[in-house]
Amino acid sequence: MQTEILEEIKTEYKEPSVQIFILNLNNPSFKTKGKSYEIKILGKPMCKWVESACKPYKTTFINCSINESVTQCVLPHLTDSDITCVLYADTPLLKHSTIVNAIDYLNFKNIDAIKLPRGFVFKTKVLKSGLNVNFQESYIGGEEEFYAVLNLQAVAEASSVLQTRINNFHMQNGVLLQNPKTITIDADVSIGNNVTILSGTVVKGNSVIGDDVTIKENCVIENSVIEKGSVIFDFNKILNSQICENCLILSFNNISANTVVNNNATIENFCVLKGANIAENEEICAYSNIDE
Repeated sequence: MQTEILEEIKTEYKEPSVQIFILNLNNPSFKTKGKSYEIKILGKPMCKWVESACKPYKTTFINCSINESVTQCVLPHLTDSDITCVLYADTPLLKHSTIVNAIDYLNFKNIDAIKLPRGFVFKTKVLKSGLNVNFQESYIGGEEEFYAVLNLQAVAEASSVLQTRINNFHMQNGVLLQNPKTITIDADVSIGNNVTILSGTVVKGNSVIGDDVTIKENCVIENSVIEKGSVIFDFNKILNSQICENCLILSFNNISANTVVNNNATIENFCVLKGANIAENEEICAYSNIDE
């Protein structure tokens, strides 16, 4: 009987439709070129961190000035969604679960609007009515996630939090990070199974690290692919290149410009490879300079 009642409730319950607006406010206090909300944190623009937290909800960016009210910014863009959520592009620490909880809180309380630590959730019909919105309650869950990045010092603080999240994600998925506080991994890096990365290494951009790869100390890997079973020794710099399966890259090499090192090849110490194509099983002697 209880199961039947629960099923009936599920059938009758309609998931509310949600539209999220992310307000892009350019903050002149950054004193940097470009828009403040486009400053990159671990390879991803700050506003895109907020967008990632919103998925799979429909999300729209709105450029507005500091002098405009939230209502002025949002009204021309309202949709037929049941719920309208307004967030700010300077809150990159937001998590999806916090957004969901805030929306659920509004529905559970059956109120017109709630104020977030930085943002708002409304019933759309209330905004469309043109009446003054009465914020009956504030939602304080996940307050630290609404931390506003308003200057470059705050960018550094947010970067530290996000880097810890990224590193923890990879470690939970079986990646061994030696001394993770010294390792930088960008947001869009993909890492396979049974990978080891040692201290001081930086992996940037859209790099892909395959299964069973070892990357030793103080390497820089950027927008590159390291395929299964390869070992990258210390102090290597690999940019926009591909290291194929089971390669051995010894120390102090500079590999760039779409170089391809094919399967089972060995690159000895202090080599410079630019646009090179190294054949399978080939061994490149130390201090080689290949520019093709």
